[in-house]
Amino acid sequence: MVVFSLFLVPLAAVLGAQYRTCAHPGTLVDAYTNKGILARAYAYRSQSMVKEDECPVYDNTLDDEQSQPRTGAFAFHIASNNSSYLAVYCQEGYFSRTETVNSNLADGTRVQPDPVKLIPLKSKLPVNMTLSSVVFMAMASDLDKLRLNFRYYRNVAPLSFSEALRSRLAPADRDMVEALTERSEPFQSAIRLGPNRQFRELNDSAVAFVATATDIDSAHADFVYFDHVDESAYATARSKFAAQDRRIVDRIRTVSPYRVSAGHQ
Repeated sequence: MVVFSLFLVPLAAVLGAQYRTCAHPGTLVDAYTNKGILARAYAYRSQSMVKEDECPVYDNTLDDEQSQPRTGAFAFHIASNNSSYLAVYCQEGYFSRTETVNSNLADGTRVQPDPVKLIPLKSKLPVNMTLSSVVFMAMASDLDKLRLNFRYYRNVAPLSFSEALRSRLAPADRDMVEALTERSEPFQSAIRLGPNRQFRELNDSAVAFVATATDIDSAHADFVYFDHVDESAYATARSKFAAQDRRIVDRIRTVSPYRVSAGHQ
């Protein structure tokens, strides 16, 4: 009886861990206004598409959430026995968005990218607003967010930030980060930035690297989505940037994601 009881303890622990959930908060925003929107967020275990539609459906649903209409806030709750998940974001009047790689290894990590931008359809835009103009504004907003974040990291932890760039980033990415950090003017005269994640401590190069790499990954995911929505609109939007800025845009679009995760809020 004693042996049997001892056996039950670890078994119960295993079963309990299997059903523990990890929460992943996020924010869904309109890519044109940068304001929170009501939208659906779906998490799937499989990358096998069941239905290709305006809102794609994949196999093995893990969670189905709806964001708050004014703030765009939502949170996935996914069983911890899933190391990753695929996310689909949809709303009538917007182009859907699929993010194939999302980590479920730590409770409390925010979804990536953060915030999740959805490009509005023509019907939701002002009469004279083109899709390429919306994409340009969304790209410029991402670049401004990178610029402000990198300057913040440099100002609060210059040594850690410098060491992270020197020892942990690829040379082309380091050049891109430094170019954005040193840029004196924003990309847009009227900066409209969405929610900004703040790291608790940056006095370590590893943390500074995670912060920087996460920002790069987020912008990369946005640019891939913008390009996927309409290649012609993306190309036109890209052409509106100055030559030196197009090099930054192209690096962000083609960078190999770092896919770091540190359980930050």
